Amino acid sequence: MNTQDPALQPKDSLLASTWVLVCGFAIGLIAIIFFMGYIILLTVNKQTSIPDDIKNLIEIVFSFSIGLSYSFIGGHAAVKGKINIPYVKQNPILFSAGGGIAAFFITLVLSHSLFHPKSTPPPRPLSPLISGSIILHDGFPEPAKSGFNFRKQQVVDWYSGDADILAASPGQTGMRFFVQHDQPPYNKNATGIDAANGEVIQTNDFTLDNSKPCPLTGYKFHWIEPKQSTVYCLRTRDGKSYVKFIVNSISNDRISIEYAYREDGKNEF
Repeated sequence: MNTQDPALQPKDSLLASTWVLVCGFAIGLIAIIFFMGYIILLTVNKQTSIPDDIKNLIEIVFSFSIGLSYSFIGGHAAVKGKINIPYVKQNPILFSAGGGIAAFFITLVLSHSLFHPKSTPPPRPLSPLISGSIILHDGFPEPAKSGFNFRKQQVVDWYSGDADILAASPGQTGMRFFVQHDQPPYNKNATGIDAANGEVIQTNDFTLDNSKPCPLTGYKFHWIEPKQSTVYCLRTRDGKSYVKFIVNSISNDRISIEYAYREDGKNEF
């Protein structure tokens, strides 16, 4: 019997052959060269990413190459006794096959994570600003023209309980804004949607264009002295939306303002 016939040799001896080691390195080297060349090609063509229709194919080819390379190199090392683990020495073929399969799946998972990163949803676009100008009349002689509701975009009565901002001349102090907020001495002990939570704050902006976001704290309420050509931020009566406005003029019985209203609750302008 010809014991030198390769077909009659134990399978372990095949893994010990030099060609197995060479094949393992060659497959790994070819895979690396291929993918380096592909990256160079993408760069030359000014592409920033791998086309979606070939990503899955590239993942499989790359993972198979790594798995096969690991099988050959790992199996050769096991037969040669370079891996000093008893089970591995006794079962080099299982180690070679199992290691190759494991390397395939690990590489596939990692490459899939690399090529298909979890995409974060784009930020919700800001709703369009609603802009306009209004004249608030003195609420004592003309209560029906003294308030404004920005959500409804309409003038409201002083006594409507629906105004985001009001104007009046209390005593001899001249025209003032009045922003309803359920705090003493102007409160009705209302709660929930019936409670008034309006607030206003003076800003350092000079115009409504390209202005900074409205602050989240530092607001005041009730009687507020207006200043000509000054920009204010207003939190609406329900406390959920923001308005930025500039005082255009102040007279004995009225205040004229120009405003930008954002109804989505964001404070950016």
